[in-house]
Amino acid sequence: MVIARAKYREAGAADTAEPTIVTAPLPPQILPRALATPSPLAHILSDKFCDGLPFHRQEC
Repeated sequence: MVIARAKYREAGAADTAEPTIVTAPLPPQILPRALATPSPLAHILSDKFCDGLPFHRQEC
């Protein structure tokens, strides 16, 4: 999984000799240190609670 984060130059750094580069913060994670993204989690939860499909019968 690749998370692309934008890098920006600070607005006040135009007049200085050395520009300051700021990286956008990471997006919030649903489960820390997991590879699960919102899409598969939504699919699993909708199968479980909307369709009544037990976990052992679900396929990814």
